[in-house]
Amino acid sequence: MYLFRLAMASLANRRFTAILTAFAIALSVCLLLAVERVRTEARASFASTISGTDLIVGARSGSVNLLLYSVFRIGNATNNIRWDSYEHFAANPQVKWAIPISLGDSHRGYRVMGTNESYFEHYQYGRRQNLELASGRAFATDPFEVVLGAEVADALHYKLGDKLVLAHGVAVVSDKPFASNAEQAQALITAAERQGSLLSVYQNRRWDSDYLTLRKLIDAGALGEITRFESRVERYSPQAVGNPSGGGWLRDLGSHLVDQALQLFGPVDRVFAQLQFTPQHPTLDHGFFVSLTHTNGVISHLWGSALQNSQAPRFRVSGTLGCYTVDGLDGQEDALMAGKSPKTEGEHWGAEEHRRWGWFEQGEERERVPSEKGCWTQFYRQLQLAVQGQGPLPVSAYDALETTRILDAARLSAERQQVVSTKIE
Repeated sequence: MYLFRLAMASLANRRFTAILTAFAIALSVCLLLAVERVRTEARASFASTISGTDLIVGARSGSVNLLLYSVFRIGNATNNIRWDSYEHFAANPQVKWAIPISLGDSHRGYRVMGTNESYFEHYQYGRRQNLELASGRAFATDPFEVVLGAEVADALHYKLGDKLVLAHGVAVVSDKPFASNAEQAQALITAAERQGSLLSVYQNRRWDSDYLTLRKLIDAGALGEITRFESRVERYSPQAVGNPSGGGWLRDLGSHLVDQALQLFGPVDRVFAQLQFTPQHPTLDHGFFVSLTHTNGVISHLWGSALQNSQAPRFRVSGTLGCYTVDGLDGQEDALMAGKSPKTEGEHWGAEEHRRWGWFEQGEERERVPSEKGCWTQFYRQLQLAVQGQGPLPVSAYDALETTRILDAARLSAERQQVVSTKIE
């Protein structure tokens, strides 16, 4: 009893120090419990977010950053790995399944993840629970389909069948065909304008040797008033028949021919077209003929074929003062396929051999026309200046929209077997 009274007296005498000691002990215990709670909650949160997964593979980055962004969508996106790298990992016999994930996009403030149907087949959370769709399907047939989270669908008032546009907010160059139809083309332009992003289309045939030569002759008035423009891209490439990547020969190469005709002779009032199909590929044309009646009266006849053994002239352009013809395609494509480049060829890049020059003909007169140098790289030079704010885009998206509108009319004409008016009242 004496010792207890002595201890209490000592504490009373040192009460401030005793209170601080007790507070420090209590704080330490609270911190210890808090850390343990956070650790437990983090483990539970991770387990509820993903389960049944042994390894996350990504490009060179911090492991914590990779984990946080790929699983919890926290932080900045890591770099993506190459698709063939993913295929290499997935093909490993020790790998039971793999899910490709591409991150970095956003839509109206919500993060976007690129993946495929394996995400819905293998991804699990909680106690090995699979993801379930409230409605719709998971990328069944169309690679452009989107699966929305319930929260996003509710917040943005989306429903099945709605269309949305994903955007990085950076300058974009689209290959041809620009879009499947004019409606899609306009949607892309609207999205780019809303984002303040530059949008151009790779119509590199504007910098073909033969096209540049023809444009020079027309601008100089050497052919007089143009009455008929004939343009062809004909090949014998049976392996290209049925290839769905370009959406058919008309959409693919036809976009080049229509773009050139519009650049040379302006708007079109009427379109007539015929398409060729094989029984094996009844929806993908391998050949076409398109007749355009321009507002200024010029008639453009455009041909394309993947099964033509005997190619006609690339251009035949008739005017009141003469006719210009040239055979074969611009040589830049063949040079690139042979491993050559503007860097290896220097000032000789794009130059055509004398025997490949075109002809000017007027009555009995016939003379060679030296070809201008082709220069596909000019597209990128102009694009660089446009990105730097020092010039216009090399190809306006509105030019591509007009080309797409003409191609829509051509398909409609072939379907109905009649002339289609494209004149805007």
